[in-house]
Amino acid sequence: MSRKQTRTRSPSPPPVSGKLPSFLPEPDDENAKGGEDALKARFKQFWMSTVVDAFHDDLEEIRKARLPSLPLEPNMTKARLTLLIDALASGANVFSSSSNTAGASQGVNEMELVLD
Repeated sequence: MSRKQTRTRSPSPPPVSGKLPSFLPEPDDENAKGGEDALKARFKQFWMSTVVDAFHDDLEEIRKARLPSLPLEPNMTKARLTLLIDALASGANVFSSSSNTAGASQGVNEMELVLD
């Protein structure tokens, strides 16, 4: 005689009590985001002017190569020049703009440190 065992189901976990976190940003976060965007824009402007100052001679050669009368760099097309500018500008993204980001080193806002 084989006896069939019935399994009992485990009870469901109790419902979560308390307030669930919202996925919408807090009103103060929007103001902070706007301030962070302004800081990033100021830092990018600083970064690009620093790059232009540091590589003035090289950029001047590229500018001369773009002149039709001096074809020093025939491969410097508009697309490649745009790529160069974007690559130089992307260097600004290496620095942290917020002390609570994972990339920030020991809570230091690197952008504010440079700009102030």
